[in-house]
Amino acid sequence: MRRPLCTVLVSFALVTNLLEAQESKSQSSETRARSTVGDEAQVMSLLQQSHDINQQLPVRARFFLLTQQAQLASQMRVDLGRAWANELFALSFQTKGDQRSTTQESAMGILARLDPDRALVLLHSMSMEEPQTYRTTSPPKMQLVQRVFEVLAARDGVSAIPSLEQEAVLLGTEDHYPYGALGFAVMRAVSKEWPNDRPHALEAVQSVFERAFARYGQSGQGYSDDCEFGNMLQVVAGYLPAESMRPAYAG
Repeated sequence: MRRPLCTVLVSFALVTNLLEAQESKSQSSETRARSTVGDEAQVMSLLQQSHDINQQLPVRARFFLLTQQAQLASQMRVDLGRAWANELFALSFQTKGDQRSTTQESAMGILARLDPDRALVLLHSMSMEEPQTYRTTSPPKMQLVQRVFEVLAARDGVSAIPSLEQEAVLLGTEDHYPYGALGFAVMRAVSKEWPNDRPHALEAVQSVFERAFARYGQSGQGYSDDCEFGNMLQVVAGYLPAESMRPAYAG
């Protein structure tokens, strides 16, 4: 038991060190800058040491500690945060149910921020098993899809739409089509054009909606598809002409 205990103590020391460095405001700017660099180096050293002994721990302890380590690393070193988030995602397949979903959500949250292209790839590797405890109309996986889609849409703008639609089709063949996530993404993608070129932005939203509606009408509709398409309607309804939305509401 000494190894796991040491790891926990190191993790607490990391957090304490980091907080103390951030709260040290009474020093001069030059002194504070040198102190911060030294504090960060010490934190990274301790963080790496704690991670190095993860393999010696029980799987349950590794889930908790690697999540904390990846979160801290992602704030200080992009490469390490990305690597450990990938490791956390791989580790998630050693469990199932709520534990798997929670672990994958933590890993994907980091990757969506640091490496959204990698997060997009991993969406296709996620477990199809949904936990039974979620209380929203959108399952956890769809919430992750929305997060990744929005980050890519914000980064690439309108040029992201074709690739996101393609990914939505692939996800639809694997599980459920992410209507809601696509709706949020297209609105984010056109947000920069909206003030200066509203007709072009509306055209982009309209075309994505029409293709999604056609798919929804052709596919076998179940509860999840109904909820997801309803989410999309809520997002785009305030922007598209009422006459173009009427068939969707009638259906």
